[in-house]
Amino acid sequence: MRIAELCHDIPSKLFQQIFLATMATLAVLIIKITKDKQPLIISDVIDLSEVKPVGSGTYRDVYPMPEHPTLMLKVLRKNSVLRPGRPIRNFLKNRNKRQVYNFMYREYRCYLDLKIKQDTIGGSLPIAEMVGLRQTSLGLAMVTERIRGKDGGNAKSLGQIKNDGEIANKVLGQINHFIAEAFRWGLVANDTNPENLMLDETLPFARFVLVDGFGDANPIPYATWFPSQADKKLNRRFVTMAKFLDMTWDEKARKILRG
Repeated sequence: MRIAELCHDIPSKLFQQIFLATMATLAVLIIKITKDKQPLIISDVIDLSEVKPVGSGTYRDVYPMPEHPTLMLKVLRKNSVLRPGRPIRNFLKNRNKRQVYNFMYREYRCYLDLKIKQDTIGGSLPIAEMVGLRQTSLGLAMVTERIRGKDGGNAKSLGQIKNDGEIANKVLGQINHFIAEAFRWGLVANDTNPENLMLDETLPFARFVLVDGFGDANPIPYATWFPSQADKKLNRRFVTMAKFLDMTWDEKARKILRG
C-alpha cells in the first residue's frame, strides 16, 4: 500500500502532514541502517563484571565509571532493600520496582531543589553533582560526580580522616564550612554519616561534600516543605557528628567545637 493511500484514512490535513513527515523520517533511518549495515541504536549497558567497587553503603555499591574518571556509578545491591520478617513490605517491593528505587526520587528531588536555588544562592552545592541514570550489567545506576583527592584518586571520607588520627584544626574548619553551607542552602539531610562526607581536594580550597544520605526520607516530606524543620534535622545530625569526633555541637553558633 502506498503512503498516499494510507493518508486517505486520516481525516485531518494536519495529521496527514505529521504522518507523511514521520514516514519520511523512518525511510531515511532505514536507508541509513541499510547503508551502514549496523543499527543506529547501540547497547546502553555498562559492563561492570570486571570492575571492583570503591565503596559500599547500606543499599548500594559505588563503582568508578569506565572511561570517565570524573564520574561514579551508584548501583543498588540485589535484594538489599528487603527486610527479614517483613513479608508484606518485601512483597510490595518485589511487585513494584518503583518502590525499590524510591531513594532515587528522594535524592533527585533534593538535587533539583538545590539546583533551582543555585541561581540566587551562588557557589558550589554541598552535595555531589548528579549526572543522570545508566543501565549497567548489575542494574540501574545513578551517575554522580566523583569526589577526588589531591592526586585525582579517591577522596577520603570524614570517617577515614578520623581513623587516621586526631582531627587537625584545618580539617575542623573544613567541617564547619560544610555545616555553614548546609544551613545556607537549606539542605535536607537524611544521613550525615561520616562515611558520606568526602573531602574534595581538587579545588584551590578543600571542602567536604555530602555524597549520599540527602533528601527527605519521610512519607510526608515536612523538612522539604518547611525550612525550619530542615534546620532541626541538621542540628540533630551534627550533634551525632560532633560525638563521633569527640567534640561538642554549639547549636547557637552552628559549629562543632573542641572540648
